[in-house]
Amino acid sequence: MGALVLVLSMIVHGAGMYFVMVRAARHGTRGEAAQRFPERHLFFGALILAMLATHIAELLLWAAVFTGIGAISSIRDAFYFAAVTYTTLGYEDVALAREWRLLAPLCAMTGVFAAGWTTGVMITILGRHFAPPGFPGAPPPGAPGGQDGP
Repeated sequence: MGALVLVLSMIVHGAGMYFVMVRAARHGTRGEAAQRFPERHLFFGALILAMLATHIAELLLWAAVFTGIGAISSIRDAFYFAAVTYTTLGYEDVALAREWRLLAPLCAMTGVFAAGWTTGVMITILGRHFAPPGFPGAPPPGAPGGQDGP
C-alpha cells in the first residue's frame, strides 16, 4: 500500500512540476526577463508558492491515507506526522501503530524524491532565467532563452 501512495504522490508531484516548468517557459527568455527585474522576482516567488502547494498536496494525500486506514485518528495529527516524516525531521511525538510502521519510511522516501525533483526544477528555472551568458546551466546563444535566441 505504501508503494502505491508513493507512486500516486510522485504523479501529483509530476503534475505540479510540469505546471511550474510550463509557466516558467511561457514567462519569456532570460534576456526579456532581465529587462523586467522586479517582475521576474515576483514571478519566481509565485513559482515557489506553486511548488509549495504541490508538496502540501502530497502531504494531504499521505494524511488522508493515515486517517483512512486508521493509523492516526485525527487529520490534523496525520498531516503533522506526514509533514514531519516527509521532511525527514523525524519527531517522535506522533507515531504509527506497529502494523503501519513501514509506511513511515515510504513517506520519508516520497519527501526525499520530491525534494530532489523540486531542486532540479528550481535549478533549471534559475539557469534559464537568471544565469549570465556563458554560465553553466544558461541556454547557449541562439537557443530559446539564450543570449541571441528568440
